[in-house]
Amino acid sequence: MTTLAKIAASATSAAPATTATLAPATTLATPAPITSIATLDIRLPHTSYSILIGGGILREGLRRAFAGRPAKIAAVVSDENVWALHGGSLASALRELGIECHAEIIAPGERSKSLASLETLYSSFFRAGLRRDSPVIAFGGGVTGDLAGFAAATYMRGTPLIQIPTTLLAQVDSSVGGKVAVNLGEGKNLVGSFYQPSIVIADTDLLSTLPPREIRAGLAEVIKYAAIGCEGLLPLLERAPLSGIAGVARGAGKAREEGEAHMESRASAAGCIGGTGGASETGETGATEQPGELERLDRPDMPAQSDGPDTLGGPDGRDRLGEIVRLCCAGKASYVERDERDTGDRMMLNFGHTFGHAIEKLFSYKTYNHGEAVSIGMMMAVRAGELMGATDPAAAGALGRLLDSAGLCGYRESFDMERLIPLMSGDKKNASGGGISLVLLKKFGSPFAARASQQELAELFRREVRL
Repeated sequence: MTTLAKIAASATSAAPATTATLAPATTLATPAPITSIATLDIRLPHTSYSILIGGGILREGLRRAFAGRPAKIAAVVSDENVWALHGGSLASALRELGIECHAEIIAPGERSKSLASLETLYSSFFRAGLRRDSPVIAFGGGVTGDLAGFAAATYMRGTPLIQIPTTLLAQVDSSVGGKVAVNLGEGKNLVGSFYQPSIVIADTDLLSTLPPREIRAGLAEVIKYAAIGCEGLLPLLERAPLSGIAGVARGAGKAREEGEAHMESRASAAGCIGGTGGASETGETGATEQPGELERLDRPDMPAQSDGPDTLGGPDGRDRLGEIVRLCCAGKASYVERDERDTGDRMMLNFGHTFGHAIEKLFSYKTYNHGEAVSIGMMMAVRAGELMGATDPAAAGALGRLLDSAGLCGYRESFDMERLIPLMSGDKKNASGGGISLVLLKKFGSPFAARASQQELAELFRREVRL
């Protein structure tokens, strides 16, 4: 770990760099035709599992997930939005396999990632008759995956976990690698574990119903992988305008209305027993904050993109989106295999996250979603490195161009760093030796670990705040 004082003296003393056609919105009645399935394997000393990636692969993925399993009951944890759109398809696929589905539906958002929600899941699992061999299926985005994953890790001292991520952010990042957790009022992901899934099923057709804001949040994590040197990703991102990926959300409004109208009847017909809303009212974290002069990342003014051959929403967009997911997952798999417990190289995946988690907490998880906060956090980290003389000035331009292409942006001069920096001191990644752990860039694609005190960071950002 490099301290700021050492960085100022010699940036070379830092740790070595680590390099490493979308279908229309899926309806509940007719699954999209399956495409080829890309398979990545994660091999760890104590376990191994596969990541399946492709369009329309939900049923085939579940068939593989349950092959050879004695269990005939599974718990599904999903949020209200995902279940309204895709719950019937999942329950139907499980019924075809002879699996009884018990659904627990939570409220969307970080407030559901709480100890109270966790207790609700435990009680629900017990009432449903789940045993140690009964899988828990996380069917949703990062919040659902974290909450359901920690429930699976701890209920009866561990039950099988199947991750089916339904957001871009979860498909490229949070569903892979075994980090599961809930939040406390004092900070994000402070109670958790490392618990690997038995399989990850990344069906890219499930992304077709995401609103553009959620697509952009996922693109922030994609850009993170490019910034830390994920092999093959940067040329792909530069070749296709990132804003074109928002085309996958077209038709989502109609699909959402259909899903909400038929959620209860279709899920029931598919044989899914469900507690809806059991964890919906829990998990308020922190006090309300107003954004003030902080610039919002929700960009309804972004122009619509044409579905031409050079956009991710074009005729070959399904395959190209799958390739983006594959490259990000391959990059993460490489880090996880080398450092499962996040004590060395895997820390590079936290680029932008120490700042980002503090931003989420500062605004009580209400103003910025995770991807938006990370996009700001990455620019903060690059600027901090520049002010210390450790980061090539060209890195900010490279990162900024990708964020602009994705419809993401930075922050204004009035950002209150004096309130933000103390929140960073409670981040779980900070070592007991003191200081705030950061991931900075020597240059774009070349990350390294550093440590700074609150006072050092405050002094840096007093000199210059605007990015």
